[in-house]
Amino acid sequence: MDVAMFDVAVAMQSHVVQNYLVAGRQPQRRGNAGNGGHPAQTFDCADGVIYISAGTDQHYAKLCEALGRPEMIHDARFANVLARDRNRAEIDAVLGPILRTFARKALMDLLVKAGVPCSVINTYADLATDPQVRARALVNQDENELPCVASPLRLPRSPLTYPAPPQPGGADGQDHSWLRPRRLPPRPAPSVRTAQPLEGIKVLDLGRVLAAPWASQVLGDLGADVLKVERPGRGDDARLYGPDALTDATGARTLESAFHLCANRNKRSILVDLASAEGQARVRSLAAEADVLIENFIAGNLARFDLDAASLTTLNPRLIYVSLTGYGQFGPYAGRPGYDAVFQAQGGLMAMTGRPDGEPGGGPLKTGPSLMDVSTGQFAALAAVAALHQRFADAAPGQHVDVALLDVAVAMQAGSLQAYLETGVQPPRRGNRVGPSPTDLYQCLDGPIFLSASRPRHLDALTILGEELAGEHPASDDHPGASPLETALRHGFRRLPRARLLERLVALGVPSAAVNSYEEVMADPQVCARNLVQSLPHPATAGGSVRILASPIRLGDGRPPLQRPPMLGEHEAAGGFRTSTGPGRA
Repeated sequence: MDVAMFDVAVAMQSHVVQNYLVAGRQPQRRGNAGNGGHPAQTFDCADGVIYISAGTDQHYAKLCEALGRPEMIHDARFANVLARDRNRAEIDAVLGPILRTFARKALMDLLVKAGVPCSVINTYADLATDPQVRARALVNQDENELPCVASPLRLPRSPLTYPAPPQPGGADGQDHSWLRPRRLPPRPAPSVRTAQPLEGIKVLDLGRVLAAPWASQVLGDLGADVLKVERPGRGDDARLYGPDALTDATGARTLESAFHLCANRNKRSILVDLASAEGQARVRSLAAEADVLIENFIAGNLARFDLDAASLTTLNPRLIYVSLTGYGQFGPYAGRPGYDAVFQAQGGLMAMTGRPDGEPGGGPLKTGPSLMDVSTGQFAALAAVAALHQRFADAAPGQHVDVALLDVAVAMQAGSLQAYLETGVQPPRRGNRVGPSPTDLYQCLDGPIFLSASRPRHLDALTILGEELAGEHPASDDHPGASPLETALRHGFRRLPRARLLERLVALGVPSAAVNSYEEVMADPQVCARNLVQSLPHPATAGGSVRILASPIRLGDGRPPLQRPPMLGEHEAAGGFRTSTGPGRA
């Protein structure tokens, strides 16, 4: 297996890269503004900042009603997702003054009651007392009673324990019982050979927008038969998100949006109205033969239709039922809606991302792509595979897997949050610095580069380079507080082209890269060699084809086979899962 951080860095940008592949335009940096519908960004209150994510038509209407401005729902400028995206400045000009009249707590209480996704910008100290974090036991203790960040995966058949970190030392005398294989049921006969790891596994995808569809896409990439359930008429909400979509021969926008294309490869689409008795019966019939079901409805919502985990695992005891939600299946916030940036704010990530206060552009900042959605999708797919293995290895029944975006937002901060747990000190926002000087962003004659000096040998190499540059161009001290080495590098880099500097940095063994636009990423020889972007036939576009991202996982000699994302209801005539005798029914 071959997995590269570079491949993942490209693939994890999901719909943002896909927007470029569809439209050919470099996405602009948008600060804290969301990538889908609007309003979704930070807003000033009378006494602080709040993040509001009301990009869908439903949540936008709830926001307007809560603020006493129902006429905004019917304003032609803001009538739907696409209109609000075009008129961001106008809607902010209306909402901004209204929101600034509220104290932050009062506004939070109002919006939570109305069902509008929102959050304050939590520091790590706020996280320690957050009732949802406490209820989910996201901050735990190891066996030595030292604080640690818990896994975001909850598999009820396998309660998680947190042994102390291994101590340094030799292997002699250590317990290697974990190396002994488990007793497994008989494997399929040698003549039975599957082309892909999850061939024969049947996945029923009830997911919408990004995180849950991403999880089922990962399983589809690995060979599972993924059946995507969509609403008749408009389908998954993601089909209407964002500014870019495939256009047909007349130039009209289709339902093949970049948001949809990025998270639905290797699937088939059927149409089901979950609100109807007929639709509910059809889902139950499909769940009866499925191995995995993935859904991202607010906790408890599917129980109205008897499509919850308790109902469907009674019908099919082997079913792995994966609930992928904002806050999880329990805790004081379990009934709240939420989207990616809400959890960046509430989970503490936004408070430590961005430039320090007092600097130009200082303040909390979200990431550009929706990294919490994608990361939670990856964790959910991992949990599904682990539960499938346990079902096979132990001849066990299925189970209800609980994965939450807030849990992942906390867990993904790794060393930064662990440092807080040990010291009680909130890490500062450091902009582009991720380590000691001279690790940072540097401007060259024709654009920026980023270099990382994490080891003594990197510093030694950069010292050599600094001396070379100082000989060519004596440095001036125009960055107060910078080290002499950083001053020499900044001064010298500004006078030389990126290509020349990168060639020298590579020769010196210093990790470094150009800050690439998407056009440069697509032309990068490493991206091309890894075949990360592929062109596939697509009947919805005038050009007859679409470029989409492939999985960053390479199994054996290449990437898994790729099928384009389905058009709405494209596979309705087929009715259900493919007939299979693969390991999914073993």
